[in-house]
Amino acid sequence: MKKQIVILFSIVVLSVISFTSCEPFLVNKIIVRNLAADEVQINLRAKTYKIPSGETLVLNDLKKGTFQYNSTYSIPAGVTETETEGEFEGEVVLNAGTEILFIYRSSLLDNKYKIYIYKTSSDDVNRTDPFEN
Repeated sequence: MKKQIVILFSIVVLSVISFTSCEPFLVNKIIVRNLAADEVQINLRAKTYKIPSGETLVLNDLKKGTFQYNSTYSIPAGVTETETEGEFEGEVVLNAGTEILFIYRSSLLDNKYKIYIYKTSSDDVNRTDPFEN
């Protein structure tokens, strides 16, 4: 009887350790921060999201996969010339627990509006897939 209790206790302890050390709910998230002078829009997964200047959009619980995106932007009044810098279109790859951050910034000088987009990912760019050879 004592041996059965020790075995049962060991199984319970190992189960608790294994369940608490694993992260069972890895959530994919995309954050879009608009620090530009005017509204930006991002088209992602067949939906357009409008982000006013100074606002942040957070998309939670996204499924794993590779998705295309496209960005557009509004131009402030009085601007006669525009320039862009960065990846205004491309793809995002969401693995388990991936967080993608888009930041839009802009500058206005002599009626020339320049808008920048920065995209970063929480995924390791040097990570190798153990299932690919």
